[in-house]
Amino acid sequence: MTGKAKNRLLAGAFILSLFIAYKLALSKTIRIRQQLIREKKESVMNRDISSTLFRLKRQKRYNDSILKTYKSYTHNSFQNNLLQGITRFTGNNSIEVLRFAEPHEYSKDGANYTDYQIRLSGTYENILK
Repeated sequence: MTGKAKNRLLAGAFILSLFIAYKLALSKTIRIRQQLIREKKESVMNRDISSTLFRLKRQKRYNDSILKTYKSYTHNSFQNNLLQGITRFTGNNSIEVLRFAEPHEYSKDGANYTDYQIRLSGTYENILK
């Protein structure tokens, strides 16, 4: 065998050994490293999600406490405004309010409803105005 043929054989064997090393070891290592990087990113995102979720829950509790404080004011205010409007209407149309009951609150399909029961006395035509 000549020196040129030996060099070609050695170069081919070296390239073949690089290819085998890549297939057996390096490709798995690269794939595992990429998976590790992806999982680290997901871990950081999950940490951020949990802290954000905690902050949002705390903010929701705070907002709910404020709404509970002011709910009675807005509820009473609406009830007072309704009663004032009815009183103004009855004064102009010779109708009498016999009963203005407490509001009836109920939930249906995830929504809260409030009914106001009012008993009036007067002529049918005056009530319809």
